[in-house]
Amino acid sequence: MMHKTMNEELKENLIRKIEAGFTEKVKYPGDKRISTDDFELRGIVGKWQNLSYETIADNIEINFLTPEGLKYYLPAYILAVIHYPEAVDIGNRIIRHLTPPHGVAWKTQKLNMGADFTPEQKAAIRAFFEAYPQICPDGLGEDIGDQSSLFATWQRGVEYWQFYG
Repeated sequence: MMHKTMNEELKENLIRKIEAGFTEKVKYPGDKRISTDDFELRGIVGKWQNLSYETIADNIEINFLTPEGLKYYLPAYILAVIHYPEAVDIGNRIIRHLTPPHGVAWKTQKLNMGADFTPEQKAAIRAFFEAYPQICPDGLGEDIGDQSSLFATWQRGVEYWQFYG
């Protein structure tokens, strides 16, 4: 009998949360409502479950997704990071995109970052943030004391999603 490692169990639990939170709960926004008007995504169309890793890697700039596009395709991006830990660039973009900027008093001034996510989706995003150092151990870099560093951004993101998620 083969025993699963803690990292394998962590990934499986995270995949279950992502699938439970997003599968069939978010309707496809339509081809014209996926990205902002000034940016065309290559191959991002149709069900998020059908996107290949290559398509996601070719469309790493998630900040060009509309709020509807992000909500619909976010699980595909997170799953790509889980299945391909070497895809730290994708994970880092998710971290930066879903974290309040440094200096924003988000506890007193609610941001719209997670307003449209369901409680299950917020819990899945929170679980992703919390698991990220184990999924992509080389993704965050070191804590260098710089609030703009990815490590500091990730810490703010964890705190934000624990508070709102």
